[in-house]
Amino acid sequence: MSEQYKEGMLFLHEQLVAIINQMTIPLIEVSLVISKYTKTLSSRLIENAANYGELIPAILLAPQPLEDIGKEQAVQVQTSDGEEVVNVSMPNPIAQMDPSLLISRTDIDRMDILDTVIRTAINSKELPLINSLHVLRDWEHLVRIQLAKTKTPGQLFSPLEIPDGY
Repeated sequence: MSEQYKEGMLFLHEQLVAIINQMTIPLIEVSLVISKYTKTLSSRLIENAANYGELIPAILLAPQPLEDIGKEQAVQVQTSDGEEVVNVSMPNPIAQMDPSLLISRTDIDRMDILDTVIRTAINSKELPLINSLHVLRDWEHLVRIQLAKTKTPGQLFSPLEIPDGY
């Protein structure tokens, strides 16, 4: 990979960190914008690859797997004989909510700003689709991990937590 593309990928990543931290963008809003871009870039890549008879690496066509999230989410229940049993039948309040209600509470302007930052970073550095998608798949993984750990609707509207040094 050329130095120009590496710099472009780093620039896109830095722009995402800066805008998400500066605007304290909620998890749900980052998720929606990243999802839009991963779907768009994936479909464009597939279309271009088909036109030229090329293959796209499978690692870029699907989200990265979430390892061991289910185990962390499971609720441990202590039985009378001291055994621990995993209880996965706990209802998820988020799953019971109307998605349109959640979407209606998002800030469209803030999402448009994030969208613009991503598009501008990709276009200004003339970053190829495959490199852009690679960066956004990493962000998608971070977002999906945090989404999997949410237990209440309020957590969806908490700012995305970006690990130190990310």
